[in-house]
Amino acid sequence: MKKIIIIIIITILLVILFHVRYFFKINNNYEILQMENFEKKKYENNIKLKLPLLIRNYNSVIDIQQLSEIENIIGNKKTNVYLTSPFIGTVKQTKINSNDLKNIKNWQLFLNEDLRLTKYGDYLKSKLSINQEHYINVGLNKTNTGLLSSTYNRTCIYITNGECKIQLYNPKELKYLYSSNFSIQRFKFSNINLENIEEKYKNFKNAKFIEIILRAGNLLYIPRHWWWSLNFIDDCIYILFNSDTIVSKMVSLV
Repeated sequence: MKKIIIIIIITILLVILFHVRYFFKINNNYEILQMENFEKKKYENNIKLKLPLLIRNYNSVIDIQQLSEIENIIGNKKTNVYLTSPFIGTVKQTKINSNDLKNIKNWQLFLNEDLRLTKYGDYLKSKLSINQEHYINVGLNKTNTGLLSSTYNRTCIYITNGECKIQLYNPKELKYLYSSNFSIQRFKFSNINLENIEEKYKNFKNAKFIEIILRAGNLLYIPRHWWWSLNFIDDCIYILFNSDTIVSKMVSLV
């Protein structure tokens, strides 16, 4: 009996060790993998490569009626909207309507609404996921999110409306990205204001990145440890699908 318990304990420790090693694994290549349509098996195989993955047509698994609900919520005066600015360091809740969006500059808008998005996140999470969190976001024309990184196990960006440009930074560029202690939800930010880069952050110009345009219907998987910035070409609505495993959840709590 004692031997069986020891074997079980060793097995559990080995499994945990395997997942921890995989969790911190980094691919140093600069490449964006691509799929035309979503296929779960192919998606999971690509995820293992630890590189950004673009799915050009994620609309194939999203209910069009669901998208209409999202658009209606954006224009609902009763909608709770979280206005956040990484350079002011404030988070506040307010009520606005779609007409007010034009009057807000350099803000990121988080709409933490339950739109039954879980079933769409189910396609994207791993088999070992223990929870999901989804955020509907509005990006205003000619603004950006700032430079940020997610602490979730998996983060995917799905564009429902509009168009944006994303710059992706491999983890090995971290020394040039000036990470700060400021975070919102489970996203940590850089100290760099991309609209006005100060002299003290001059080494940021040495950071290499890859860039791609995201359009309505596109979904982009961003590997953990990668940094990124969204630059909005026009007003844009997008959803962040986030999920955790036990390992990523424990690391985020440290």
